Amino acid sequence: GDGCWQPDRMDMKRLYLLVIVFGLSASTAQAAALANLDQSAAALGVANAFTATATDPSAMYYNPAGIAWQEGVGVMFAGAMRYRDSSVVLPGGKAPNSASPNNLASLYVGWMPKSSNWGLGFGAFSSYSINNDWASAFGGSGQVTKFDTPHLALDVIYALNSDMALAVGGDWYAFSNIGLGPFM
Repeated sequence: GDGCWQPDRMDMKRLYLLVIVFGLSASTAQAAALANLDQSAAALGVANAFTATATDPSAMYYNPAGIAWQEGVGVMFAGAMRYRDSSVVLPGGKAPNSASPNNLASLYVGWMPKSSNWGLGFGAFSSYSINNDWASAFGGSGQVTKFDTPHLALDVIYALNSDMALAVGGDWYAFSNIGLGPFM
């Protein structure tokens, strides 16, 4: 007719299907400023999509039952030195965050004997941390925020079969280095 595209019935079905698929898709947003997601180089290599394929002792962080498919003893020490520029732009210029970022260390141990369905896993890591000092940004009246959560985990692992395993254990969090208040 008039040179305009007129969707037919099939185009409309495709459009509805597309809207339904995107509308029902899982979507999340996470402010990960406190989360220490860099627990394993292998996990970082797959954008932390490591829960189902945890192939090193850091499975204690991502999915402790993953130790079931790591035969023998596995020990992993990981460290992360962080750099950040979390300065604040104010009308008078740029003011720095004078606190250093938290550097991290993690230790993971997994033990799955060769001829057994039973195993053990241990992890010592920090799940969340932050260190900010905004005193210089606000003329000495700024806030200091420190937060660190050392985390110890001990799990017993049982492989039900070649496709499924269970992990049961305990976790201990030490909410240490918590500070919020004016800089002194």
